[in-house]
Amino acid sequence: MKKKVLLIGVLVVVLVAAVSVSAISAQESSQPVSWQLSGEIINLGEAGSLFDVNLKGAPGDANARGLGFAGPPLEKSDLPDGNQCTDIPGPDGILFLYGQIAVRFNDGSLLFGNSVEGSHICFVPPKAYVSYDFAGGAGRFEGATGTVLFEIDAYRFNEQGDPALVTGETGTGTGEVILP
Repeated sequence: MKKKVLLIGVLVVVLVAAVSVSAISAQESSQPVSWQLSGEIINLGEAGSLFDVNLKGAPGDANARGLGFAGPPLEKSDLPDGNQCTDIPGPDGILFLYGQIAVRFNDGSLLFGNSVEGSHICFVPPKAYVSYDFAGGAGRFEGATGTVLFEIDAYRFNEQGDPALVTGETGTGTGEVILP
């Protein structure tokens, strides 16, 4: 009888330990995003804009490509509250209506994102504030969520806010990736 009680006790301890380890491993983990970026925007007019940028930093060096669509030029008061656009005569910026990004890491892992409402581009100074919600990935980012905010300095814009066909850009990306 004592052996049965001892055996049942050992089984309960093993079961509790297994459930605890399983619960710990099922918890999400967060990785900070802190990138420096450099690349190009290719203006396709009404068809949108393609971008191709190199990312350096955490959670790893990568290349990001995507496509985005912007709305018509707007006055500062029609842009998101707290925008940092300079109030100039005429339009002051545009809303980034929709975009998607695919980030390819040096180890072959992928991270996908969809733009967040409120992203916008200022004409003066020519700077973009574009956020993406992560929506999964592959490799070490399978099932990833989280958000990144890119603050981008754009070059080669004319006085009306129109970019050249190929426009350089530099900036930063900050946020977090949450892994299941």
